[in-house]
Amino acid sequence: MKLLQLFALIFFWSVSVHAEDFLANTSDIPIMNGLQINVAEQMDFDTPTGQLLVLEGISIKKTGDEILKFYQTTLPQLGWKEKSDGVFLRQDDSLNIVILKNKAPSKVRFDISLTSDK
Repeated sequence: MKLLQLFALIFFWSVSVHAEDFLANTSDIPIMNGLQINVAEQMDFDTPTGQLLVLEGISIKKTGDEILKFYQTTLPQLGWKEKSDGVFLRQDDSLNIVILKNKAPSKVRFDISLTSDK
């Protein structure tokens, strides 16, 4: 079983984004150091009012709680306000950080709704 997990982890690393500064299609949601974004799981939808993004990330060393704490500390400096645990708002934009697996290797999902400029 451990060998299967190792192969899955190696595969994930091969399809991940390694050197991005910000989450895809955003200019102010940073990627936490050590968090790898799984490009294969990325979804991007255009709507009449804006854009919906769903991204998944994995960290070998950090727990889901540590990842959430990073964003709770960082996002307010970028104009985001935390409405509830893992739910952030900025004007009409929203970001929901969902911990899918808390123990390392941890897995999180970013649900992002960005509005169009009117």
